[in-house]
Amino acid sequence: MKGTQSVEDSNENTLKSTKKNLLSVDAKISNPDTLISVYNKDVKVLPFGCEMFEKTNFPIEWEITPPFDDSAQTKFQKSMNDIIDCFLKLNRIHKNYQLPEIKNYEYIPLNNRTENELQKSTHYSYRLPKMGNYEVFYLSYPINRPKNYGESDQFFLQVGNLLFYNKQTKDVKIITVFFWEEAYFFNWFRLFNINLDGSIRVTDFAFSEEDTKKTNDVLIKIKDNDIKITKLKLINNK
Repeated sequence: MKGTQSVEDSNENTLKSTKKNLLSVDAKISNPDTLISVYNKDVKVLPFGCEMFEKTNFPIEWEITPPFDDSAQTKFQKSMNDIIDCFLKLNRIHKNYQLPEIKNYEYIPLNNRTENELQKSTHYSYRLPKMGNYEVFYLSYPINRPKNYGESDQFFLQVGNLLFYNKQTKDVKIITVFFWEEAYFFNWFRLFNINLDGSIRVTDFAFSEEDTKKTNDVLIKIKDNDIKITKLKLINNK
């Protein structure tokens, strides 16, 4: 029992250290200029999201070295920590601007996960440049952690949605491009960047005590009323 308790204590300490690292939203950002344009209601120019995410060639999987000391981290984990800080800071700005009238909602999933907590929101955080025939909005919202949760529970702490609004039909298509999902010993993140050409890169990562893995990688392109989603092959960059 003593040995088992020691392992449990170690796991709990590891989890706390991991969360503290991920939640340091005021930590030094590698590229702070990335965030300058997004402090306003209207984003006039792209990119939007976190450019550092797009520019970092993550492998499919990499190890995390305890005790989560920066000096012991791999270059990929250091980059990932900075990128997550970047997104947490971006999503910390929760504005409530009124969306135009919406008649119909269509949720477009990127995989088989349930991600549509914000599907029918009437407000947005940022208005982005028009893509194809769509007015584009971004909305991020924190979700309260359940008061009582066990080791088998999974829940979202934050979700960020892109809303593609057809002004003529008043219909909106919604894609979740950011989330932070948590379980007792695991975290899942979906990260994104909207490039200068309007293409959207979205990648899912699974984060455990021992390693981080890519689990899904897609490219989204919008032309006229068409939203094309291409699943990219996971490449093991090193």
